[in-house]
Amino acid sequence: MACEWGSVSATGHSEYTPLAIPDGMGGAIVVWSVDLLDTQNQAVALQRLSAAGSRLWGPAVACVVARGDSADDNVRKAICPDGSGGAIVVWADFRNGDGDIYAQHVTAAGSVEWEPNGLLVCNAAGKQRFPAVAADGSGGAIIVWVDRRAGNSDIYAQRVSAAGDTVWTGGAVPLSNLVGDQQSPTIIPDGSGGAFVTWADVDIHAQRIAADGTQQWATNGVAVCTAADDQNAPRIIPDGASGAIIAWDDLRSRATSGHDIYAQRLSSDGTVQWAPNGVPVVTEAGDQTPFDMIPDGTGGCLFAFAQQDIYAQRILSDGTRPSPWPATGVALCSAPGDQQTPVICTDGSGGAIVAWADLRDNPTNEDDIYATRIDSNGHVAGTLAVADHGSYSLVSIEPNPAVGRVRFRVGQTRGLSQTRRLRRCWRCLRSLENNRLSAGDYTIVWNGLDAEGRKPAPGVYLAVWSIDGVQSSRRLVLLH
Repeated sequence: MACEWGSVSATGHSEYTPLAIPDGMGGAIVVWSVDLLDTQNQAVALQRLSAAGSRLWGPAVACVVARGDSADDNVRKAICPDGSGGAIVVWADFRNGDGDIYAQHVTAAGSVEWEPNGLLVCNAAGKQRFPAVAADGSGGAIIVWVDRRAGNSDIYAQRVSAAGDTVWTGGAVPLSNLVGDQQSPTIIPDGSGGAFVTWADVDIHAQRIAADGTQQWATNGVAVCTAADDQNAPRIIPDGASGAIIAWDDLRSRATSGHDIYAQRLSSDGTVQWAPNGVPVVTEAGDQTPFDMIPDGTGGCLFAFAQQDIYAQRILSDGTRPSPWPATGVALCSAPGDQQTPVICTDGSGGAIVAWADLRDNPTNEDDIYATRIDSNGHVAGTLAVADHGSYSLVSIEPNPAVGRVRFRVGQTRGLSQTRRLRRCWRCLRSLENNRLSAGDYTIVWNGLDAEGRKPAPGVYLAVWSIDGVQSSRRLVLLH
């Protein structure tokens, strides 16, 4: 089966951490980061795709040049629809030292509506990081994040109107500021202009916040799970009845089964609907992480999770597992090698489509992408290779960092036209190879000099290679 769509962006820059949302008109809006060769600065770019896969905005919309967290250089971002074919993007920005929260609105036509460098949502003392966002139903959004203004990690929220104004007074509303750290907030709309929010603080808590910023449930949130040991990484989806379903990574049985998945359903008033501390989704020996989840359309939920292989599970609206779904989950892929990071979406008929990163051909190939479909009764369709990068792989750059000669080891499984260059600030430093090579493994040596025989300045460079017009890149650090 051939893919009908093409690339979203292929600029030659390193582009990564994409997120996508539906545009409400059969297409999608994608946001991603673009490496600008500074160790922390990245552009945040967006593109809108039609239902046919066409780029609707021509060149991608660069909504800001943001500065990433010095801990890992990443710009943490999130996105939600604006309800009119556009999107609201939020991110943590370290342009002023400590992280602050910014937002931007991009319309259906691709125009940037709010402040040119992003609307400042919160710049309280300490770091504000890891934002999440949900549409408020009126063209604006509710944003939550991890906030360290008090020294530990708390959860704060703010609403931004369609006009780009912060709505709630006091800078932000604290959702949880208990002793200890609160982490990993996630958020969904509640359908009434407010939102459901969940987070982890060793246990799992949740809060409903109204359109005016008032907390609807217990102060600092209702307890979703207080079982033994740690509970982490909660996810939240609507239950279709004005409530929510929350699932999380659970270590209550660490000694026997490792990381398990549990879930709980909350009514609109915050009352737990299933067993105290949640119902088991899967508790087999070994780690069932990471996982993804979606509503099943009947008040329950469908899961995809990794346990070296890929599995799916279903929980009904009453918290039970239907027959014939086994306790271990339905195996979607048991190919050789590891399968990782599954994602799941509805198929529109009560089932789901699941995709994952697949290492069945490693080390010959890089990660490939595979997908399959499972119906509401647990029946699995055939597996499709969505993206197979088996034709080539950049095996290594040695040494890295480097002070002189560098070796690039590349493998390919079929003959292709290849070009390899070193770039910095998008000036070509040196072209190393521009030939049609047959299948095999190759080592290309760079003597450490540019095209004019000079030693380049120290800094971060990109090794860029292209195969039949498709470019990829990897960082190379040059020292004195």
